[in-house]
Amino acid sequence: MKQKKTKKQWSLFFTGSIAIILKNIENGMQISLYDAEKNRYDYSVTESFVVEPNETWVLDDAGDDRITIITCTDDGSQRLVVTGALKRK
Repeated sequence: MKQKKTKKQWSLFFTGSIAIILKNIENGMQISLYDAEKNRYDYSVTESFVVEPNETWVLDDAGDDRITIITCTDDGSQRLVVTGALKRK
């Protein structure tokens, strides 16, 4: 897993078995991440969609606190994108 963090926006790129989980994800499901200091960040899935590999706009800073997770589709020809909004405590 590679990660890029700017502000409270995360972009994650997964390969392998996580792709199986992501293709079955639904809006409203929770994603939890922990940073190096063991702080927990909970996100609620807001959307899931497929794009072409050259559609890098999905990584643009949206100006809010969100997570963007990207993996390949089953045949590797496209990218599955899952976004989630940070839940406030």
